[in-house]
Amino acid sequence: MKLKKVTSNDPTVRLSVSIRQSTQDLLDQYRAHYKATYGEEIKESQLVEEILREFIAGDKAFLKAQQKK
Repeated sequence: MKLKKVTSNDPTVRLSVSIRQSTQDLLDQYRAHYKATYGEEIKESQLVEEILREFIAGDKAFLKAQQKK
């Protein structure tokens, strides 16, 4: 599993988004895979946040631009 076990306790903010049903289905499947891998449930909001964090952390061009600031 690419996603590491969630351990962050940072404060949260509310964000409302709409996604396609096919994306929701994938999130549900990924949540089930997370539970099978780590033996723990993960909230959907936590899962989405971690996926976004992993995506951003893997964007070398973005990270390079951030270092120039």
